[in-house]
This record gives sequence, structure tokens and C-alpha cells, in this order.
Amino acid sequence: MTKIILLGANGRIARIVRQRILAETDASLTLYLRDIKRVMPIDDSRETVIEGDVNDYTTLTQAVTGQDIVVADLGGRMTPLAATIVKVMTTANVNRLIWITGLGLYHEVPGSSAAGSRNRLELPLWMIPGWQLLTSKLVS
Repeated sequence: MTKIILLGANGRIARIVRQRILAETDASLTLYLRDIKRVMPIDDSRETVIEGDVNDYTTLTQAVTGQDIVVADLGGRMTPLAATIVKVMTTANVNRLIWITGLGLYHEVPGSSAAGSRNRLELPLWMIPGWQLLTSKLVS
């Protein structure tokens, strides 16, 4: 059985990802967030909840150890968050990361606005064994 940890488990997209993982796979899911009351109730047979902050290296390392996939739906300053997550994943020997982001949502990426150049960003997403290959295309 695939083991997935969902960082920022109460995020808008994370809630959808959680529902789809439970409905479409047999994976076990670890929900990691700052306030566990936000994701209750859970499916005790497939879900575990850990209260913690992604910036807490020790707690995050314990949570990621033994997982197959890390899914991150986080807000804030991405560079330090990404650095901590990659360091934790390296320590825990986990090498699959799916990062959910609103890249370009606020036109902070050059060329991502309608007035910008006709750039196309294609993001192949390989999620979980048994899921179809999804290709997300952003055309500006």
C-alpha cells in the first residue's frame, strides 16, 4: 500500500486531493497540519493526523519517515519551506514530491499574464500508481 503524507492538509486543493486519494486509491494518508481539528473526522482505517508546522524539522522528519510520497499544499514564503521539506525528504529517503501551487495566479511570474508573451507551461503530474497521467496546461 502506498503511503502519502499531505502537508497543509486543510488547504483548498489539499481537501480535494484528500477526497480523491481516498475515493480512487487504496493508499494510506497522513494529514499534516497546524490544527488537527480542521480535518476531523477522519477515516481511522486509512488516515492518520499529525499536528505540526512544516518549519519544525524534527516533527516533520518523524512524519515523513516511512512515507512514499509527499504532497505539499502550502502558502507563505516558499523558498524556506521547500528547503526544509527537501532536507527532511533527503533524511527520510523519500524521493517523490508533488507541490501544489498557484504559480502565476497573481501575475508574479514574467509572461504569465494575459498581456504577457504566449508562454505555455506544461506540468505532467504523476501522482499515485493506478492514477491516470494528467497534463495540466497553462496558456497565457
